[in-house]
Amino acid sequence: MKISTKGRYGTMVMLALALHYREGPIVAKDIARRRSIFERYLKHLLISLKGGRDGTLSAKSRAFSE
Repeated sequence: MKISTKGRYGTMVMLALALHYREGPIVAKDIARRRSIFERYLKHLLISLKGGRDGTLSAKSRAFSE
């Protein structure tokens, strides 16, 4: 089974959110740097998930409660 790049990176973002849940919002730039993902691609992915328009994504954001 082959997982798309978007799916793989989306999973990485969800893992980063879970690991830093109690710390509040995470800046996309930090996730990109830690996971070796291009920041521009990551921001595009976050927008497609209906969150992260300002470069941050909270584990409690609306995108994950729908």
